[in-house]
Amino acid sequence: MAVSNTKQVIRGSDKGEKSFPEDYTVEGVEKEGVQRKKARVNTRKEEKKKKDLGQEYTSTKTKKTMPAKCVKPMCKGTACTKQQKLCESISDEQRQVIFESFHAEGDLQLQREFLVRHIKSCEKKRS
Repeated sequence: MAVSNTKQVIRGSDKGEKSFPEDYTVEGVEKEGVQRKKARVNTRKEEKKKKDLGQEYTSTKTKKTMPAKCVKPMCKGTACTKQQKLCESISDEQRQVIFESFHAEGDLQLQREFLVRHIKSCEKKRS
């Protein structure tokens, strides 16, 4: 750092000309480089992104830590067998792949589109 011991000199102001900041010499220490501001971190957006990805996140309102999403165990209830829902036709590996591909989208709108693409609609049996 170089210290200049010069006094302030004004050029052109006595003649009525416009003076520019370059025309002034100021005593003091010269700055080395430009200091940049730190980028602000938007924690609300970061937590929402974690939630959409199925990761552990902290709720912005209640400040509670919510656990990461995981694949629930396959249902073995009698209701599924009576209604012939065929839950057992999808293996645990397939369920894990579907779970990961759904949460890999990372955006609520894309996750909704994922559901629309993979749901088959059928007509009601009753009229």
